[in-house]
Amino acid sequence: MESLKLTVLIGTVVIVTLVFLHKKNYQSWEDQDWFMKTILINIAVGAIAFLLMTLILFVFP
Repeated sequence: MESLKLTVLIGTVVIVTLVFLHKKNYQSWEDQDWFMKTILINIAVGAIAFLLMTLILFVFP
């Protein structure tokens, strides 16, 4: 279980870092082509999923 918590925590840090690195791309959403929009949507969905898993594992054990 500790290994799972560590993996989820590391994944959350990585995905949130990716969101902050692509913040400028999210702000200029209309200027992006379909491929970049797909990548940004996948990053955002991953961030939400990892944040929810982190809440479930750490706040509601």
